[in-house]
Amino acid sequence: MNEKMTPYEAMLRLIEEHNKGVRHAERWTAEGKNRGSRILALARKNDPFYYGQDWQLGPAEWFAELFVKLGYENKRVHLRHLHYVASGEEPNPDTGEKHQELLPDGSPYENTEANWSFLTDAAKYARGLGLVDPDLIVNRRGPRPMLFGPDEPASDPVVDLKQPTLWLPSIDVGDLAPLHLGGHARPEGYDYDTSLEPSLIECWVEKDLDEEDDPLIEAICREEGVNLIKGIGFMTIASFHQILARRAKLNKPLRILYLSDFDPAGRFMPNSPARHIEFVLREMSEEEKPDIRLRHLALTAEQVRDLDLPRIPIKPSDKRKEEFERLYGAGATELNALMHERRIVETEHMIRKAISDLRDSDLRTKLFRASQEARQALGAEYERRMNWPQKALQLIEEQAAEIGQKYVEEMQDLANRLDEELAPLEAVRERVLQAARRKLEGIEEAELPEIKDLAEEDEDAAEGWLYDSRRSYFEQLDYYKGR
Repeated sequence: MNEKMTPYEAMLRLIEEHNKGVRHAERWTAEGKNRGSRILALARKNDPFYYGQDWQLGPAEWFAELFVKLGYENKRVHLRHLHYVASGEEPNPDTGEKHQELLPDGSPYENTEANWSFLTDAAKYARGLGLVDPDLIVNRRGPRPMLFGPDEPASDPVVDLKQPTLWLPSIDVGDLAPLHLGGHARPEGYDYDTSLEPSLIECWVEKDLDEEDDPLIEAICREEGVNLIKGIGFMTIASFHQILARRAKLNKPLRILYLSDFDPAGRFMPNSPARHIEFVLREMSEEEKPDIRLRHLALTAEQVRDLDLPRIPIKPSDKRKEEFERLYGAGATELNALMHERRIVETEHMIRKAISDLRDSDLRTKLFRASQEARQALGAEYERRMNWPQKALQLIEEQAAEIGQKYVEEMQDLANRLDEELAPLEAVRERVLQAARRKLEGIEEAELPEIKDLAEEDEDAAEGWLYDSRRSYFEQLDYYKGR
């Protein structure tokens, strides 16, 4: 291990500091019967803030050494592929040879479910302890994200410049009237785009819904420009780093709407991604830390009660069954219950309202006003600069039309004379157009009005959510315990 303090060591020090002068019954502990004094949000084996316990160090260091030994320290690799290479089922991509690696106890690493489980845990601890770059591990347990939200920041308004031109008549065509197309300078970049909204919104669903229920959430996310992330069980470490990268690219606050079953696992399911995001951000300064908040949108105990949702039996083998049913009554409820034809309208309204509450309701009005202001200002500036060239071009157009009209009936015989008479105008036209181009130089750099009062989220829109990156460790802990 390196000299840097592990999360586990840092947490032990935090416990020690907060227990100074505190009565024994009220002291902070990792786990215990007194939920109010627990310093962890998840079970100590799952909470990333406790990574680095003695029993985790060996597997973490073994995985880090294996990762380098197999030649992946600078490559992205799927965890399942690494499992096959380590077990000798697949050849090493660098050497082309098959070789069976050894476990920490010296026994051979085999292609078994037990060894696969050990490898995934070891990889988790190694990444949590900073021994392996999390971005190099691919572990696609769930479907690919459906990224319907913006992936680039909104571009600034720009000037669309079109230069004026004038075509002189030619006897080679049937119409001898000159063609004069006026130029313009119009602003662009004022169209509505979700990248202009105050925050990046993502909808995280704990599991794949039944096929007939899935289209509703997907359709809403597609129409609203919201990213849809569907996972199987607890989200992977890779998911957390991907979402942070998406947020960083837009440099906007991130709002996560989380949906899960109401059962012993689903009750705490939102805590896991919230806790891991908190863990990734733990060493950032307040100035560096991004604004990320997570809301458990559904299913909650209140929704199950108020909507009278159906309950299903919980497996007797689930150790959390007794405590869950003591608090909430018998049985669990699946997320699919919200998709029943009697509830689907209310469900759609709930999801769309949660999204709209985070949006700027006046954004389209602001864009229209800014566009109109830009169009008027740019149009006036264009007219000011083109006052003389436009008049000169109009005069040339009138003269060319008069000359061309004389040759309508005799165009075949008089083609050469027409060309000769238009030659002086050709030169004059070119000089005028060159002057017009000089006059328009730099207009693309004209200072355009900004879209005023943009990206102001309603102060109450994301208040009181399960996770809020602005909170201190203990403030956030209170919200976990409130579940």
